[in-house]
Amino acid sequence: MKHSLLTVALVCLTCSFAVAQSESGAEKKGGVSKEHILKLEHEWAVAEGKGDKAALEHLLARDYKFTDLNGKTGTKRELLANLQASPNDAVASEHKDAMDYDVQVYGDAAVVTHNAVFKGKDDNKDVTVEARGMDVWVKERDEWRVAAHQWTVISGPRGEALPKEFLARCAQMSFQPEVHSLYGDAQVIISKLQNDTMGLPDRRGYLLLIESENSAELDYFERTSTEESKVYHWEGASVSELREKLTSYILANRGIACVGAQTKALVNASVKLSDLGRIPTPLTAAAAFSHMIRHYGDNYLRVSVLLLC
Repeated sequence: MKHSLLTVALVCLTCSFAVAQSESGAEKKGGVSKEHILKLEHEWAVAEGKGDKAALEHLLARDYKFTDLNGKTGTKRELLANLQASPNDAVASEHKDAMDYDVQVYGDAAVVTHNAVFKGKDDNKDVTVEARGMDVWVKERDEWRVAAHQWTVISGPRGEALPKEFLARCAQMSFQPEVHSLYGDAQVIISKLQNDTMGLPDRRGYLLLIESENSAELDYFERTSTEESKVYHWEGASVSELREKLTSYILANRGIACVGAQTKALVNASVKLSDLGRIPTPLTAAAAFSHMIRHYGDNYLRVSVLLLC
């Protein structure tokens, strides 16, 4: 949900969206202009502000998924049902100017990142939450629609769970992500993980891909506090195409935006992730991944670890 409710009762102040008329805004890539994507962003914001269910039905992809400020995930059906039940409950946000909007086009997909400030009350105290929004647009039958949206809290009630020094390292690591690929059976790969140099305790988001001849699985780890992380899971026949898209995206991103949050959204737009819940934050790669790899036994595997941010 683009403007999602916090657990606190937020009081809306203003909602504004300015589309920058600039040379870069009109730049075309893959047959669509960045300016057009920003225009659709504006239409989306207006539709939610008015509780316009018909407009949202058209703008949101059939498999649209959202992650709100509290980490809750939902579907298009859930968003529209909530809007229908109480359209006045949508939380407006005070967007920063259009310079905070960044659009990256990848063929039939586009990723938009932007900042927003939410202000309200919590136990009669003023609350300000600054968040980074990320929207994934995809082309469906010649129409551009939103496939996924996610808020990542930068500062505020949830952001305080992660120390500022940690968030600063996260921003730095977004510019220098790593991809590790290991080959062999389960025992060989687990033994290689014992020589861990990945530094998972300092990472906010990382991804595990396990590929065998006939199956694949994906696990996304997201730090939620100094003590806990959330894990999201998918499994299927193959992840090779998605793996190549992810590594290409890391190269194209060049540290411009939070590569972890954007990668999660791109994955969400491609496959259906299951929320496995919270776990104690793993201290080593062996602790994080060994139990997932061990059951493959003697199967020859390709294991990829994407250290994102």
